[in-house]
Formats: sequence, structure tokens, C-alpha cells
Amino acid sequence: MTRILLFFGVALFTSLSLQAQAPAVKHSVMLSAVVQESPARITLQWLNDDVNATGYNVNRRTPGSGAWGSPLATLPAGTTIYEDNDVMVGTSYEYRVTKIAAAYTGYGYLTAGIKIPETEQRGVVLLVIDSSKVDVLATEIDRLEADLEGDGWIVKRIEASPDASPVAVKAQILAKYNEAPSLSHSIFLLGHVPVPYSGEINPDGHPDHLGAWPADGYYADVDGVWTDLTVNNTVANDARNDNVPGDGKFDQSLFPSPLEMESGRVDFAKLPAFALSETELLRRYLNKNHAFRHGEIETVRRGLIEDNFGSFEEGFSQSGRRSFSAFFGADSVFLLDFQSTLQSKSYLWSYGCGGGSYTSCGGITNTSNYTTDSLRTVFTMLFGSYFGDWDSNNNLMRASLASGQTLSNAWAGRPNWVFHHMGLGSTLGYCAQLTQFNPSNYYSPGYGNRFVHIALMGDPTLRMHVVVPPANFTAVEDNGHALLSWDPSPDATQGYHLYRKTEGEESYQRLNDSPISGTSYVDSCLHFNTTYEYMVRARNLESSASGSYFNLSQGLQTSLLIATDLAVGAGFDPVINGDELTLTNTSQNASGYLWDFGDGNTSEEEAPTHIYQVIGDYELVLIASNACYSDTSTQSITITIAKTEETVGTSWRVFPNPTNGWVSIELPDFNGLIYVEVFDLQGRLLFKQSVAANQRVNLSTLPAGVYWLRAEAGEEKWVGKIIKK
Repeated sequence: MTRILLFFGVALFTSLSLQAQAPAVKHSVMLSAVVQESPARITLQWLNDDVNATGYNVNRRTPGSGAWGSPLATLPAGTTIYEDNDVMVGTSYEYRVTKIAAAYTGYGYLTAGIKIPETEQRGVVLLVIDSSKVDVLATEIDRLEADLEGDGWIVKRIEASPDASPVAVKAQILAKYNEAPSLSHSIFLLGHVPVPYSGEINPDGHPDHLGAWPADGYYADVDGVWTDLTVNNTVANDARNDNVPGDGKFDQSLFPSPLEMESGRVDFAKLPAFALSETELLRRYLNKNHAFRHGEIETVRRGLIEDNFGSFEEGFSQSGRRSFSAFFGADSVFLLDFQSTLQSKSYLWSYGCGGGSYTSCGGITNTSNYTTDSLRTVFTMLFGSYFGDWDSNNNLMRASLASGQTLSNAWAGRPNWVFHHMGLGSTLGYCAQLTQFNPSNYYSPGYGNRFVHIALMGDPTLRMHVVVPPANFTAVEDNGHALLSWDPSPDATQGYHLYRKTEGEESYQRLNDSPISGTSYVDSCLHFNTTYEYMVRARNLESSASGSYFNLSQGLQTSLLIATDLAVGAGFDPVINGDELTLTNTSQNASGYLWDFGDGNTSEEEAPTHIYQVIGDYELVLIASNACYSDTSTQSITITIAKTEETVGTSWRVFPNPTNGWVSIELPDFNGLIYVEVFDLQGRLLFKQSVAANQRVNLSTLPAGVYWLRAEAGEEKWVGKIIKK
């Protein structure tokens, strides 16, 4: 197994002054964008802060598509702007600006776009919880799951014993992953989930720190080969870093294959410096996580950098310079003292580096400070010796999450971290995954690229831009319909989206085709005895130094059980009298009807009567409906014309019968027209005629045989057989 070892001249001990920024300046380009919709244009701009630059190359690609290809433009020294007019509204583009100098290159990265559509479905989050915390934090965990669902995640919970092996925990993770491998997955490790160790590395450069480091990326690797056979190293001062064959710590120093999942950890075990217990620190983190998502933490969108390693040629703070410029623009990135500034002023992002120990970052902060301070920064990056090995007692990386407003931390410097995608709405976990397995021709990584120590401390599903959600979301039933209403969000510049799922379904589906401008909605025609879960999200057109995109708030949820049955039941009873059909409608919950008599005729009456012209078999169909539902009932009937001249009680006279041709039809006391039809014995209509009362009908054109004759005079009818000689 290859040993990956780097020695500093003086390791990472020395802290330098705030002003010594030159290496980070040399290796970075502070890139941002201004966009316009019509005509569509993305204008890149960057800070002219390096007198040694001889020119710039501009490259573009589809985000995540692979190598950068040939430059769009090669620009001379002093250039600070590039206009890209070959763009489309709604499409995102990733840019790289390479600074050329005689002795070095510098890079800036940006994901830019104009009105990029909102992301509504984010994939699956595997919430892996320390099983000892499930009951004591039940309320907070349930709320977290609701928040995750409210940002478009399908939540799958895994309970992992803190005494289990990493191999056993990974088996649980892979089982859930394989339920839907085509979806994006993010692993949120909550509590002291077993920590994988791997490799023979010391990315901070100290010989006494060579060995296995924590390697959460192991959990995110679906198909890489991890072994425990070859590394045999016990030189580190801390036995945690010892790595020998068969000890449960893996051999791999580099991630063996691309990671299929995102990952992040919130773990407050082994922090005795804090007065609060591990459980209470977790509770505090979950509370501030919820508060941030719902816009309850006031933040200022700007970045702070304190670089106390200014003389190191690697330029560790370039991770902050590149990212913060893409988020806020270069004019909102400040070089200030980390500790004193953040105690009183809000900076959404911060970066600090300096000589370190497991519990301190020289000139920046230390674990003891975190036990009492409440720094006003949500996302941070720290870099220095030792504390990147985050599973140590009172470790600085994890201590930062236990205090103040901080929700995430990354050991950024070896390698450089890739966060610029968050300027257009991506998650922390997405950026962590890119950093963990970064082909060097994608982003300039610095030392430590693909090392197994790369890990995110914090909730990987968090995003940078918060839209304040609506409030007081209610659902009330009105006769089988849901009346939904909410109080407005101050950020809902683009209306609202409303979502629904039934109890037991994994993900919400949007109800509205276009954004809802008001604060109410009627969801009609709901099923009886079904529980519906609803979610409303405010919609905002977010603008940053990376462009614009439609951003959704945290979802607000409510549920409703439908107690009214609106289902239609179609039914009828037919009564047949000769050629006449009389119908009794027995349908339930119906207000509309469509009858199909099977002979080409229809009716929309509730209970019609129908006269058939031809004897035979018919399929009678009723479609009963209301405003919501419909039902169909079908019956087969047979029409046989059975009335004759000898029918009891008739006052008609039809004669002579048999006849040679002429037939007289008489109905006493009737002076109007008589409607006459003649059928063959198969029910086919041969002719029809209207005659005056007491007049004759001429049948002489018919061949000899037996026929049906039907006469109708007002309400009076006669049907019978007649013989033609």
C-alpha cells in the first residue's frame, strides 16, 4: 500500500499576519457573474488583484459533464470581464477562468444561470441515527424528518448501534440505497454513528500523525473495494491512527472509486469541554438547524477570511476566496479577524486557517472558546494541523457545530474544497461529494486530492439561501373538498407551490400547474376515509453573484382525513312493456346521467322512457356522475313487440285482417293524425306514414306474408300482427 506523506518545513505551526495573502491571491480568481434575461447574457467579472497575471482563459461546460475542453476565449492581462451571449434562460453553465502567470496558475469557478427552474424533488436522504439517541430526541428527529421532506427529500431512517462495525452499518445503508439506486442519495449521519478509519496518510504533514484517519466517505461508496490486509503502521502518537491488518481499519488512502452518495456528519461524542451532554448538544444543533431552514436566524450574505498561513505557497484560503466571490461577489468578501468579528457581526460564510492542534486553530479559535462563544456564521471552513482528524476528544471541527449559529464545517486546504455550486442552490453534500472524488482536470485540488479523510461536518442537505416559509397552514373539509389556507411569506415574490400525498406515499406531488398567487386553494373531489398530507412552499426568484434561480422555502405541512363519501354508485331497474322501456334510477350521490339505449339513442333525463323501433337484444348503459366522480351500470334487455288487435280493453279497429292491400284504422272520438309503422317479423322498419283518423293505409306494395303494424294516436297505441294475402 502506498504511503502518502508530506513534510512541511515547519509543518503547520506558524501563524502569520492577516495581511500576508499573496499565495492565496496567486492561486485563485475571484469570479462572479451578472446576468440579464433579454437578450440572454451572462457577464463574468473577476478581481484584477495579481500584477503577475499575463492573461486569462475562459472555459465553459455543462455542470458535472466532464473535462472542460477548449477555451471559449483567451484574454490579455488586465481583462476583468467576459460576456457570454451564447446562453439560454433556464439553463445553467459552469465556468472556469484560468489566470496565467510565469510561475503559477490561478483558478476561479462559477456555476451561473438565468432563472434556473426550482428543484422540487431532491432524491433520497438516508438518515442514519445513533440508535441510543432515537428515543431521547424523538421530537427533534421527527421535526427534522418533516423539514427534510419539506425540502423535497424522500426520508429513509436507519438506526445504527454505536457499537456496530462500520461494515455492518454500511450494509444497512446499501440495503436502503438499492431500493432506488437511480435516485440521488445523501447520507446524514446523526449522533455517534460508528466511524470508519482508513489509509496511511497524514495530510497535515506531521510524521506523528501518519496512519488511519476517519473516512466517512466509505459509507458513500457503493462499489469500491475496501480491504484490511496490507497497511501495518503504528507510528502515530494517538493509537486511534494505528492501522494493522485485520483491525477493522481499511487500507485505502485514496477513495477507490467515485462516490455514489453525498454524506455529512453531526456527532458530539467525546466533547467533555462542553457543559452540555452529547444528547443536549445534538438537540441544540437540531433546533438551530430547524431555525435556519425556517428563516429564524438573521444572516448577512457575505464572507469573512482570516488566513494565518499567508506565506505557504499552497495558498490554503483559496477555497474561501473562490467560493465567497461566487456567492457574494468580491466586494462582499472581507479579510478580518475571525473570532472577534463573528462574535458580534453576521457573516453567512467564514474561513480561517492557522497552526493547529486537535482543539485549536492558531489565531482563529479553539474548542474552549466554542464552549462559551456564539459565533454568527452558519457555514465555515477551518484548516490547520491535527484537527482535520475529527474523531479526537474535544475536536475543533465538531466543537464548532456545537456552538453558536454554525451548521457546517470543512477542513479546507488539503485539498481545496469545491463550494461554488451553492451560489445557484446546490446542497452542502453535493459539493462535498465533488470534493471527495475530484478528477484533477475538473477543479484545482491542491494536495490531498481524493484522500479518504475528506469529510463534511454538518447536515449535507443544507442549502445556503433561505426563503421564509408561509405560516399557519390549515386544511378544513367542506363536503369532500379540502379548503387550504396559509398566512403569506414575505419572500414569496413568485407565489406558492402546493403539494399533496396520501398517507404512506414516499414523496409529494405538486397540485398546481402554475404558481398560486394567493394564500388559499381548494383541492376538490377527495376520497372518503383517506388521509391527505399537504405541503405549501413559498417561491422566490433568488439572485446571487452566480445569477438567478427560482428558490423554494421550507415546506409547511398539514394533514386532513376526509369524512364525506362522494363516490357515485350507478344503478337502475328497467320495466319493459312491448317496445316501451320504463326506467327507475337507483343511483347514489349522482347529479348527472347519460343513458345509452343501445339503438343509437341517448338521454340525459334522470328516469326516461324509451320506445324501441326494432325488436331485438340491446345493451342498456347508464353513466351516473357528480362534479367529482362517475360510475357505470350496464344491463342487457330484449324487446319483443307483443301487443295485438285482440288486446283487452282496446278501442282500436284495424281491418280487414287478412287484407289484399288496404287496411282501415279507426279510433273512435279521435280526429287527429295517426302515426303508422309497419315492420317485418325480424323488427326491420319497412315504411311509416301519417294518416287522418278513419282513413286507410295501402299495403299493396308488400309481398304476401305476416307483418307487425304499429299505430299511435296521441297517448293511444296499438300493436299487432297483420296478414297480407
